[in-house]
Amino acid sequence: MKKRTLKYLFLIAAIMFCVSSNTKVQAASDFVIKKSGQEYILTEYKGRDTTVYVPKKVTIINGAFKNNKKIKKIVLSDKVDSIYDGSFDTLKNLKEVVFSKGLTTIEKGAFRKCPKVKSIKIPKKCKYIGDYAFTGLLGLKSIKVEKGNKSFKVYKGALFNSKKTELICYPRKYSGNKVFTIPKTVKVIASYAFKDNCYLEKLIIKGDAYDGGYDDMKAFTNMKKLKTVVFKTTQKRDNISFRNCKKLKKAGIRVSLKSPIIDLTYPEIKDMQMLADKLQIPFVYTFEICNTIDRQDMPKMHQISLNKALEYEFANHYKQIQTEGRKSKSNYDEIINELRTNEKVYSCNVAVNSFVVDYNGKMCPCMKLRHRGIKLEKNNYEKIWSDFKKYSAQIATMDYKCKGCEALYYCDVCPAEMDFLYNDPEYRPENACKCAYIRKAFYENKISFDEALAEAKENEKGGII
Repeated sequence: MKKRTLKYLFLIAAIMFCVSSNTKVQAASDFVIKKSGQEYILTEYKGRDTTVYVPKKVTIINGAFKNNKKIKKIVLSDKVDSIYDGSFDTLKNLKEVVFSKGLTTIEKGAFRKCPKVKSIKIPKKCKYIGDYAFTGLLGLKSIKVEKGNKSFKVYKGALFNSKKTELICYPRKYSGNKVFTIPKTVKVIASYAFKDNCYLEKLIIKGDAYDGGYDDMKAFTNMKKLKTVVFKTTQKRDNISFRNCKKLKKAGIRVSLKSPIIDLTYPEIKDMQMLADKLQIPFVYTFEICNTIDRQDMPKMHQISLNKALEYEFANHYKQIQTEGRKSKSNYDEIINELRTNEKVYSCNVAVNSFVVDYNGKMCPCMKLRHRGIKLEKNNYEKIWSDFKKYSAQIATMDYKCKGCEALYYCDVCPAEMDFLYNDPEYRPENACKCAYIRKAFYENKISFDEALAEAKENEKGGII
């Protein structure tokens, strides 16, 4: 009897062991692992388990879990030292990620559309976190840093680098503050750091912080309850932008200087730049002019040639950033994908967080939509602003040719300008398209500065448009 009992107990224990083991070990065939030198890169998970334990030999996660609808928990083995861009992309049921002890790098955009993850703990050895790495954690309430980590710290709910010179992420659903002060030490606020924040009503910016890791200034995007922004320094406020913060009442007024470059203004461009520097405001110039700006054809007579325009452009902008600029465009794929998949005609800030008041006292959606302006003295501001929303909401037609354009990233032609000239925001002149391809070739180091000018001259047809 005792022997039989012991036999059954052993059998039960064996069964329990198997069940327990199955929760930690998945079939090898569930994982696609590629070897590169000393690295073992996990590129795909094919299994259907809700809890996934990454195999012990894996050192890098590269897009392995994209669009998985089953996974609720992922446990990384201790050899995983890097998580690449988009590795946790659209995991709608993911609730928990246990990082490995050896994790050193979390690349930009690592997490996207993961609404159920509420907490993240940065391990001790982690040294690098890229821009908007955690932006896709839509339900994130808290970020913790393991004791002993020398690269990062959490202050009042927000993730900073150790010296607090960069603010990396403010969890979207962290409810601990209604008012948040960005310390004076902060110089960079990472792209999308405050995106979609649900609770902050007031921001106090103490130092000369710069908005975003790239040129697009998207750190403060769509903050749902933000009403007030207070600047404690005399910093250049053009360094910070508040996109689609609908309740924002006070953030200071951003002023900029803008001029078309025609033969009348060409000699004065340097003086304009000096004035802008003195006033500490941005100076923007454009080469595409609207011949109907005064309901006359006169400005067209002063339009400079394409060759001359590009010469100035390259000499004063493109040539200047020929080396550094190409590095700054490392997020090209992401930006171009965003542009191509954007269903709206206007992908800029028109009627989103800015407007123009011209010399006639008309409120306009933007500088190039002045013909759509409305007299402020005769109309209510809020009504005008509400009317302007139709531009930001305008959906492109099916045959909008810019969507598939390879040179879209380098094109300076805007829909507002085409609306001005041709009453069609989707129209694109052939000559302007050629100009974009010249820029593209130069930027991608396929042609030299002199070759770009030569192509511009060959493309010349008396003007830019």
